[in-house]
Amino acid sequence: MTGAGTELGLLGRLFRTADPTPARAVSRAYRVGRGLAGGAAARRFVLLSDSADAASSAGSEVGERERGLVFAVAGRVLDLALTPEEPGSLRASGMVLSRSGQPVPGGEVVFRHPTGTRRGELDAGGGFRIRAVPAGPVSVLLCPRTGGRAVTDWFVC
Repeated sequence: MTGAGTELGLLGRLFRTADPTPARAVSRAYRVGRGLAGGAAARRFVLLSDSADAASSAGSEVGERERGLVFAVAGRVLDLALTPEEPGSLRASGMVLSRSGQPVPGGEVVFRHPTGTRRGELDAGGGFRIRAVPAGPVSVLLCPRTGGRAVTDWFVC
């Protein structure tokens, strides 16, 4: 008797042999996947704090006030505030700092959401402001002028 994993492996080999996926389609799928993940060189931000966690443990309402999140990756800290603007829309503002607390000037912060992106430029002080970010699942991609790109996991705002 064989396990389901073995049977699925055999079935996969049968499909690859009898009806292989064109190499061009496989290459394109990997390119799209890297783009959705923020590019091949993007590092993953780690969530350090989320004000929604503190509010939910205290039993207070979260949806009508500012939400603060702090993410970090080697050499960078993203301090982010999400503020409700109108129903279904948020304003994202914050700063990108080096680990030593110095601003990271120049570059772009991109909020990715299921229907597209919202972009904001990093100013000379490492700050940014992006209006009309749709409420719901988002991922933040940092594209600084110097240094590597970094991306957050998807989260709901």
